[in-house]
Amino acid sequence: GRPAIAAMEVYAITSTSTMAMTAAQINGANCGSSTGSIQLSVSNIANGVNLLYKNGKFGQYQSSATFSGLKAGSYTFYAKEDINNGCEI
Repeated sequence: GRPAIAAMEVYAITSTSTMAMTAAQINGANCGSSTGSIQLSVSNIANGVNLLYKNGKFGQYQSSATFSGLKAGSYTFYAKEDINNGCEI
């Protein structure tokens, strides 16, 4: 009646750095219009790793770190490594 472990996977962590995202450039929107934009910058990523970015939890990922057509307001942006199961920040 006791369960048995059939297999075990062990993972080694090769990097202790954490990706961090900041706003590299912000252009404010004109009152009541969608003329704002933001360019994101991500640090602490491995050399040669491409990133994908999205605006909002349910947004679509894109390869560009620039978002335009924004109205004045608060936004949450996400970035992840462009690999299967990439880490998201």
